[in-house]
Amino acid sequence: MKKIWFGTLILFGILLVGCTSNQNTLPSTSSNLKSEASVANSSSNGESDSTLASTSLPEKAITLAEALAIFEKEYPDLTITSIDLDTSYGSYRYKFNGVSDNEEFEVKIDAQSGKITQSERENLDSDETNGIAKAKDGLDLTNLLSIGAVSEIAVKAAGAGEAVEWSLDKDNGVMLWEVSVKNGRSETSVKINNQTSEVLEIELDD
Repeated sequence: MKKIWFGTLILFGILLVGCTSNQNTLPSTSSNLKSEASVANSSSNGESDSTLASTSLPEKAITLAEALAIFEKEYPDLTITSIDLDTSYGSYRYKFNGVSDNEEFEVKIDAQSGKITQSERENLDSDETNGIAKAKDGLDLTNLLSIGAVSEIAVKAAGAGEAVEWSLDKDNGVMLWEVSVKNGRSETSVKINNQTSEVLEIELDD
């Protein structure tokens, strides 16, 4: 009778240890699933958290695609010739330069409110009218790299830091991003081919 009782006691102890072991491993398993879900969610947004962290843009800033949509809604017949994003009076603003057949425009959009804050126009030089400026300087906005993407490339090329200014224009038929990366007191200018994502030039500003 004692042998049976002793065997039952051992079996109960084994079951108790097994249950305790399962309780210890469950939290780590659920945290792994949560981590994988977070990665999946950040990938589906097109820009990962690490990409956004490499810029100095405020969290609620509108994207380049959203700024383009605002511009094109207001000026559907203009061809964009350059894009800039930098700080003006303490806040970030997108600046679009565009042309019609006979005029050139400069339009600024607040990066947080999405409102057009400034719009100027003037006549093109005679040698740029009738579509000449459009053909020469017009940007192809298909497959345009995002601010987050070029920031990640520029910060990696500079070695460290935070992207603080961006500009896009055409040079000898090639669309080039120029990104300023600030690291402490130093600032590095990185030029990137929009079509290939290739870094073409790295220059440490004095």
